[in-house]
Amino acid sequence: MSDINGYIYSDAYNVSMNANKDNLEINGSYMVLSDSTGAYNITGFLPPISGDELGYLIVRNASGNTQTLKQNDAASDAGNRIKTISGTDLLLLDNQAVRLAKIGNFFYVLGVINL
Repeated sequence: MSDINGYIYSDAYNVSMNANKDNLEINGSYMVLSDSTGAYNITGFLPPISGDELGYLIVRNASGNTQTLKQNDAASDAGNRIKTISGTDLLLLDNQAVRLAKIGNFFYVLGVINL
């Protein structure tokens, strides 16, 4: 079980960052970016297809490199894209996390957490 600024997550899983990620598959509510070979882009997330309610998603960068969440990028399917607070790409630094919510056709960034 993990606690990120008061939010409890029991289903953390790792994603190796060794390439750009389009329609990145979600396997739980707490994703940890790890094993990075460089700085890459994430253009969107693929929600679980099991019918489970997603709720919120925390993406923690523990990769050792800055990773970029791309704003409304066409490399991911329209229903999987990211919308940031600023309307521009978001640089997710090492030891930062971002909280997102799936609302309609987008994953909206709700805030950045410094760890």
